[in-house]
Amino acid sequence: MGITKTEKKYELAIQDFTVALGKTPNAVNTLWLRAQAYESVGKLYEAIKDYDRYIQLEPDDREAYFNIGLIYEYLKNYENALNNYKKANGLRRSDNLDEKIELMERIVSTYSKDGGRTGE
Repeated sequence: MGITKTEKKYELAIQDFTVALGKTPNAVNTLWLRAQAYESVGKLYEAIKDYDRYIQLEPDDREAYFNIGLIYEYLKNYENALNNYKKANGLRRSDNLDEKIELMERIVSTYSKDGGRTGE
């Protein structure tokens, strides 16, 4: 199967973001955008690396921890997913993530206890 037009656009964006980060390595907005672009094309480990770099520069941004948690959950790495949800939950802010984070913590906690076999 070939690459879609949308995937091609994300790949080009990743190249542009990489060039920009070569000139300004600590550009948090560029790191964030490249992480999201990596997610969009399924390069999840690269996305995690960019989110981790982003967190080094913006340690109180709970959305980054939440996004990493979502990626780890998708990869069925429930321990790391739960750890990142807990980190996000520990950073209280006035945003709309509280309910999402608490729900994801409950879901991942359930999956990690029964190995992903809920309902059996």
